[in-house]
Amino acid sequence: MHHNDNFGTYLSNGFDGLGDYLEKDYKTSWAGNDFRRRSAIDWEWIKLQVLNNNVVCYAVNNFNENVDDHSVLGVGYVNTDKTYIRIASGFSKTLSNFFEYKYTNIDGAWYYRW
Repeated sequence: MHHNDNFGTYLSNGFDGLGDYLEKDYKTSWAGNDFRRRSAIDWEWIKLQVLNNNVVCYAVNNFNENVDDHSVLGVGYVNTDKTYIRIASGFSKTLSNFFEYKYTNIDGAWYYRW
């Protein structure tokens, strides 16, 4: 998957790359997928993906005080006085991590399901 100058992968390249990998290496096709930019992601869409058991890759910014841009897997959500996505991240071995959803802190999202 193509890398940018900061040794990261562009969002669309990650989506396309996983699709190519599944087709070529696993000889499998998927039942569905979706790729969205910030303007097409809202809280209702996020909750629907959890309800449908879709693990979503989110490209987030302002991840924490040490990391700005980062990709995480969304595996659930909590709706309290604020809206939080339960995430799995390479920075931790637990699924008890939460990222606050705000319209401005998710650049894009995508998933494959089969």
